[in-house]
Amino acid sequence: MRYLVQHGLPAGITREEIEKLQRASLSDKDIRGYRSFLNLSEGKGVCLIDAPSRERLVAWLEEHEMPFDSIMEVELEGERGRWVELPTPVGAGCR
Repeated sequence: MRYLVQHGLPAGITREEIEKLQRASLSDKDIRGYRSFLNLSEGKGVCLIDAPSRERLVAWLEEHEMPFDSIMEVELEGERGRWVELPTPVGAGCR
């Protein structure tokens, strides 16, 4: 599943620290960074991350001391006029 994660980044976080997190996501068997949009001077970021579940993603973010403001599961992804419906597990959205 793909998630959109909004971050309030820690004050003073550096590009090197961000790159360390990126390497960690690329070496994890469950978590894969997909795309990130960051503004270090404003301390804000939005990342697309593939993870098996919201719970596993939250655990990974906490383990790597990466704060987040919100996590949204992505069901429909668009790019330059092309839309792709992402697979969701059976029962997703049922509360």
